[in-house]
Amino acid sequence: MSDHIKITINETIQHIEIKRADKMNAFTDEMYQTIATALKKSHKDKDIKVNLISGVEGCFTAGNDISDFYTYAEKGSFSPGIIDFLTTLGTLDMPLILAIDGPAIGIGTTMTFHADLVYATPKAIFATPFADLGVTPEAASSYLMPKTMGHAKAYEMLALGEKYSAQEAYNAGFVNKIIEAEHLISHSLAIAKKLSKKPESSLLITKQLLKTEREYILSVMEKEVEFFSRQLQSEEAKAAFASFLNKTK
Repeated sequence: MSDHIKITINETIQHIEIKRADKMNAFTDEMYQTIATALKKSHKDKDIKVNLISGVEGCFTAGNDISDFYTYAEKGSFSPGIIDFLTTLGTLDMPLILAIDGPAIGIGTTMTFHADLVYATPKAIFATPFADLGVTPEAASSYLMPKTMGHAKAYEMLALGEKYSAQEAYNAGFVNKIIEAEHLISHSLAIAKKLSKKPESSLLITKQLLKTEREYILSVMEKEVEFFSRQLQSEEAKAAFASFLNKTK
C-alpha cells in the first residue's frame, strides 16, 4: 500500500487520488500496485460501481519515476507493479474516469486510452517522451493511439515527442471535455454519480461491446513490455536516465 495514493469510497464511487506532489506525482512500483489493487477491487466489491482517478492541483503525473527506471535497468528486471497495473487497465470491466489537471506524462497520457471518460483542465499537457528516454511505447499505446488519432498524430507524440494541449487532445479524440480547474473534481464526481445510478449490467455489457479487442490489446502490451525491457538495458536508455537524474539534482 502506497502512502502516495489516497483511496475513498463514497456513494459507490471509488476515488483514487495520486498524491506525490513533491515529485510531480511520479509513479513508483508501489503506487502502480496500489492503484491496480484498488481497480481490481471494484470488480468484486458491490459498493463500487465507478472508478475515478485524479492527481493534485496542477499535476496529474510526471509519469514513471526515472530513478526506478534506472534501477530496473541496472537489475535487468522490470516492475511487477507496472505489469499488474497495465494488465488491470486492459481488462477493467467497471467504468473508469480520469480527471486531469496539468502534466499527464508517459503513463499519464497512455492510460487515457483505456479510460471510458477523460476530463481535463485548460492547463493539462499530454506527452509520451519514450523515444527521448531511449525506451518504447507501453500500455498498448502503439495500437490504441493510432487507432484513436491516426498514424501521423500518434507518431508525432510517440516518436517525435510532441506535447499536446488539452484542446489538441480533445480534437484528437482522447479527451471528452475541457473543464475549468476549480470545477474539475466536482464535475467528474457528478458524472461518476450519474453513471453509478444506471443499471450495472447494462454498463458492463456496453463496455464489453465497445471493447471487444481485449485479448489482442493484452498481446500488444506483452510485446511492448518485451521491447521496453530490452531497451531499459540499452546504453542509450541508461545515458538518458542518468542525464535526466543529473538535471533534476
